[in-house]
Amino acid sequence: MRSATARPTGASDLEQGAELVAKNEFGRALPLLLQSAAAQPDRPDIWQLLSRVQLQVGDSTGAATSASRAVSLAPGVADNHYLLGRARKAVAGPGAAVPHFQKALELNPTDVPTWVSLGVALKADGKPAGAAMAYRRALALEPDCRPARFNLAGIPVGDALASAELAASTEVDECLRQGDAAAERKEFRDAMIHYGRAAELAPGSAPIQYRMGAVLWDQGSLEDALVHFDLAARLVDGWLEAIEAAAAVASALGLVQSASGYLERARQLRPSDALTLRQALLLSAVENSRESIAASRERCNIALDRFLTEDLQIEDPLRDAQLSFFYLAYHGLCNRELQTKLATLFSRACPSLSWRAPHTAEYRGPRERIKVGFISRYMHSHSIGKTSGGLVEKLSRDRFEVHVLNVPPIHLDATARHIRASADFCTDVAASLQDAREQIGSLGLDVLFYQDIGMDPFTYFLAHSRLAPVQCVSFGHPDTTGIPTLDYFVSNDLFELPQARHDYSERLFLLENLPTLAYYQRPRVNLDAVSRTQFGLSEHETLYLCPQTLFKVHPDFDALLAGILRRDPRGRVVLIRNHCTLWWRQLSARFARTIPDVSHRISCIQQVSQAEFVRLLACADVVLDTVHFNGMNTSLEAFSVGTPVVTLPGALQRGRHTRAMYEKMAIDSCIARDEQHYVDIAVGLGTNAARRADASQSIRERSHVLFEDAFVVTEFERFFATAVANVGS
Repeated sequence: MRSATARPTGASDLEQGAELVAKNEFGRALPLLLQSAAAQPDRPDIWQLLSRVQLQVGDSTGAATSASRAVSLAPGVADNHYLLGRARKAVAGPGAAVPHFQKALELNPTDVPTWVSLGVALKADGKPAGAAMAYRRALALEPDCRPARFNLAGIPVGDALASAELAASTEVDECLRQGDAAAERKEFRDAMIHYGRAAELAPGSAPIQYRMGAVLWDQGSLEDALVHFDLAARLVDGWLEAIEAAAAVASALGLVQSASGYLERARQLRPSDALTLRQALLLSAVENSRESIAASRERCNIALDRFLTEDLQIEDPLRDAQLSFFYLAYHGLCNRELQTKLATLFSRACPSLSWRAPHTAEYRGPRERIKVGFISRYMHSHSIGKTSGGLVEKLSRDRFEVHVLNVPPIHLDATARHIRASADFCTDVAASLQDAREQIGSLGLDVLFYQDIGMDPFTYFLAHSRLAPVQCVSFGHPDTTGIPTLDYFVSNDLFELPQARHDYSERLFLLENLPTLAYYQRPRVNLDAVSRTQFGLSEHETLYLCPQTLFKVHPDFDALLAGILRRDPRGRVVLIRNHCTLWWRQLSARFARTIPDVSHRISCIQQVSQAEFVRLLACADVVLDTVHFNGMNTSLEAFSVGTPVVTLPGALQRGRHTRAMYEKMAIDSCIARDEQHYVDIAVGLGTNAARRADASQSIRERSHVLFEDAFVVTEFERFFATAVANVGS
């Protein structure tokens, strides 16, 4: 009989040590982890685990050494800096811990325990104002955080801090002046530096917190923006503007409970049909199960049916409603009925949406060249900018006059500048719907091409108006809109099944024989010395990378991940945290419930830059395509470095993108027939180096057909000409 302390056959020191840590047997785990670190000194995950154990057994000096080693190997991992802060606090006092906690929060600004630890360290270091700010940040993220609430109660945040604010008022005013000027110039980083300094001097100032939230919102850092809007709303009771901003951000993040709470507070201050509608139709970003998806959809369907029988009045939908069904697209189901009901409801509740540009009333065809307008908020270094820029640049100027319409806030990065330079005319769209309608209508466009209906409330509501004789949408957000003034959904015969026209409220126009609907530039990234350790990942595990935004991870995907990890004991699934740490918390809790035996081998790393993202794809053994909603940019980028992507085509266009790319490359070995086949392909590639090398070689040899494909441009030119010729038919 095996003794209780015997090592399981084949178990490594690391595996046994990790098992003992999970059982809180730290003393027994320590020597095993020390041996593991000595044997594999370049693995940051071992040093991180060792540091945790050393802290538990009271070896603070050893913990500091181990955490420092983890930081040097993986400086982009927030937990490494957090552990170093804890160890340095024990060794050298609270002041020594502060910079390490701050660095951890720079990498992961929504980690509640780190904010609490920072507050404790600052308070002990004689900085109560900074401590109070840290505790408030923790409470904004987790209102029921008892340590933060208890510790905050012990800080004199009344007269003492008020006096400090008054003493620093001159410097605060100057910081705000410089911050406002930088924000006006869209220099967001500088604005945040100035506002951040003002917040240090006046930590109880709600207007400063609101300004910081607004800048972060403009940048697209929604989770961070929510922290500041929430704090502003807490500091000034009944501040409707801050409450509504928090509601808008929480809704955009799919945080139903938080958004509903903000909207309820807003309704008490300003009752309106729009707020009632928004509260009733909230959708989660991360769903718990198929059943929760069905319940959410049924709740929305019932609410829409009820509202359609009532006389709702919405004066300004952009201000009051700010609603689109963005997360419906990730449910894996046809949304035509729900989207049509929603669009009908808005048309009835807000008749001004149905504005019509004068030149569309008696349209007689283009005067010379066909005027095509591309409109989006995201014409910059965003997936929309990547998939739109090539078409803007390459359309024939003999036949087409190309307009780019940028919806504010405007981001002038390198991609945005290139798109602007490629267009014949570039217009920054007015901030109000009516001004924007008149501005765009005055351009006399023949075609208005919405790049991403459903991703942005402004373009969703703008699309209800008739601003061009032909109005179309495509794969930018690949779902039907339900909006009657959108004439065409432009897709591809390699994407769609024969019955696909029933999935769209628009007329379906199929381009032919295309791997993608984008003239896509092959990424140019230096892949020399690519190493997993720079991302905090092990070189000794099979890396199954799923680089999609976390809300794409449908509950149906859990079983596929479990199948892979059960078949490959060396396997690790790695996700990317992207915009919202709370999504990862929700998702990891779901994994712990649905696939508890393997959930500990699913990790989530911090978001990386675009160049580093492509390098990360090159590090992966296998890329896992999410079910129901595939990658587009991600699959193209993976193929650009020869990394195989396993895909399971679905019934809707958004679940068939990667399949089309493989079909164009004449590769079928990575296209799964069903769930079990998906697992078979993934594990086969992950565990068989020769098979993986063959797949990578085929992709490298054939992926040229996916990039800079002039036929994509030709096919869109065919669509524009055909659609304009058929106006009125």
